[in-house]
Amino acid sequence: MVGAAGGRRVVLALALCGAGYLGVSLLRLGRESADSASFPAGDNSPAGVPSSAEMEGASSGALARIASTVVVEAQPFASLSLKLVDASHAPALGVRAELEGKRRQESVELGTGDDVAFSVSAESDGQGVVSFPNVADAFLLSLVLGGEKGWVKQTLALAPLSVGEARDLGECVLLRGQAITGFVSGDEGVLVGGSLVK
Repeated sequence: MVGAAGGRRVVLALALCGAGYLGVSLLRLGRESADSASFPAGDNSPAGVPSSAEMEGASSGALARIASTVVVEAQPFASLSLKLVDASHAPALGVRAELEGKRRQESVELGTGDDVAFSVSAESDGQGVVSFPNVADAFLLSLVLGGEKGWVKQTLALAPLSVGEARDLGECVLLRGQAITGFVSGDEGVLVGGSLVK
């Protein structure tokens, strides 16, 4: 009975050794194929990933190294919206709006103290809504409304938006402009052409 139990232990030990050897061989094979396929030249490996020479010079106990993976998620854009209405609170359709911003950029790439500009335009839809879905954050903003098609131009100064902020300015009342016609004359009553009237 003792001999049979001892024989089973020997068979079990041999099976475990064989499985371990197979696993070690597969790890070595995977490492060598990754080294030869991904990084053929020693210095072409990405930053943070050991090169082939470094892997070969590693101790025999380290069979494989796993490079850390950094996942960079896109930052959400800020958004801005408002509704344009006339004096009777009816939607103002087709009114052009321009959103502009400027900030001081302190960076090595652009040079210290350069001005970075942001500009985008849109028109009010059938409900009078103007929306800017992709607004750069951290800019002092200026919103220019109207100025064409009879609408009186208005300029709003806005505080910078935060990353991912969705700012709703609510309703903004625009007024229709009145037409002024006339002529410009000098002191003696002579008409003056090419004059600028504000």
